[in-house]
Amino acid sequence: MPSAAEEVPHGEREGPVPGSCGGFHGSWGDFEVHVRFSGGGDRHRAVFWHDRAASAVRLWVDGVPVGAGCDLDSYGHWLDGRFLVVRAEGPDDHPRQSYGPGLPVTGIVPVLIHDVAHGSTRTLIPGPHEIWADPQVALAGETLRVYATREAGAADVPDRILPARPAPE
Repeated sequence: MPSAAEEVPHGEREGPVPGSCGGFHGSWGDFEVHVRFSGGGDRHRAVFWHDRAASAVRLWVDGVPVGAGCDLDSYGHWLDGRFLVVRAEGPDDHPRQSYGPGLPVTGIVPVLIHDVAHGSTRTLIPGPHEIWADPQVALAGETLRVYATREAGAADVPDRILPARPAPE
C-alpha cells in the first residue's frame, strides 16, 4: 500500500491522521479536498471534493453522497457531532439575490443540513421575505434555529425554527 506521500506526490496536505484532528485538506492541480471530522466519541467524516476547473463541489458523509444537484460551498461545520451544515449557492429567483466579488457564494444563501443520526438531508432555501446573507444554524434542545446573520443569532431572532428530528416519510 502506498504511503500518504506517494498518494499525494505534487500536492499539499495539512492535518494529522483522522481521529486526532478536526480535519485536513489537500490540493492537487485543479482539485482540492477538505475533510471535516465531527467531535465526540461517534466520529463522522465529511469529504468535500472541489473541482476548481469545473467550479463544482461534491460531498460525501461517511462515504455516502450528499447534496447531489446542489451548488455547495467547499467547507462546512458540525453541530453537536450530528448535523453537518453547509452553505449552498442560489436561489437565482430570490428578489434580493446578488452576485459579486467578495461573496463566498451568492448574496442570499441557502443551507444544507445533513443529519447523520437519521441519514437525512434538508436543503433550506430562504423565501422571498427571508434575507439570509450570512445564515447561522444553531441546535437548541430538539430544534434547529436558522438565523439570517450572526447578529440575528447573537440576539436570538431566528428566521426559522424546525424540529431537529426529520419528519417521517
